[in-house]
Amino acid sequence: MPAPDLIVVEADAAQRQVIEANAAVIGHTLRSGALVQADALPAGSVPFVVSGVTFALAVGGLIDLAAERARLAKEIAALAADAGRIAKKLDNADFVSRAPAEVVEENRERLAEAEAARSRLDGVLQRLSSLV
Repeated sequence: MPAPDLIVVEADAAQRQVIEANAAVIGHTLRSGALVQADALPAGSVPFVVSGVTFALAVGGLIDLAAERARLAKEIAALAADAGRIAKKLDNADFVSRAPAEVVEENRERLAEAEAARSRLDGVLQRLSSLV
């Protein structure tokens, strides 16, 4: 599979000149395809900023976006279910009063980890959804 093109979206004239002069080194270092200039972010690309220059990698053709969105949605649902089970346990006053403190604390940590992971994956899914 060919490497994705490196797209320069926003750069001033001096930055573009440096980028073009070093295109071969940049492409080799990043293992990207051709260096392409664009006025707007192309669909199916992932943007990133380096030293004030906005670049993008066209990854839409490299990943099955629908399959990846489905995989992320499934993982988010599993994390939500796990967090729901743990929260239900922690909401049970009888469990909290009878369980050893370390077990209650362990469940609180697991809940926090599941919620943090879910939040991260929600962000990834939103960014991925914006590619199409």
